[in-house]
Amino acid sequence: AGRSAEEAKRSSARMAESRAATDRVSEAMNATEDLLRNTLASHIQQTFEGTVKSADQVTTLMSDVAAAVEQQSQSVDSISAAVLQMDKITQSNAAVAEESAAAAEEMSAQAETILQLVKQLDVVISGKA
Repeated sequence: AGRSAEEAKRSSARMAESRAATDRVSEAMNATEDLLRNTLASHIQQTFEGTVKSADQVTTLMSDVAAAVEQQSQSVDSISAAVLQMDKITQSNAAVAEESAAAAEEMSAQAETILQLVKQLDVVISGKA
């Protein structure tokens, strides 16, 4: 009977130790689970914040590109207007040059006519026919 009581005490002590170990394992598992959740949540939050920051940077870059494209478009419009103006001036100069050439020919013809008239007048005045 003494041995049975002693064995029962040891068995009871082993059961208590086993329960305590089980409780410690359970607490460790809960702590590990909490740590994993917190770490995972933190990692997800950091990843999301990084993604938002990258999206903001892309938006800024796209706005910069759009502004540059608009500026280039305005520059191209200005250059196009200047080229059209130069074309009009060139056409005007060509027309003036043609008119000047025609006027020069006309003046040359008139000068020739005046010269002939002067010669005829000289003949009439000098009496040499």
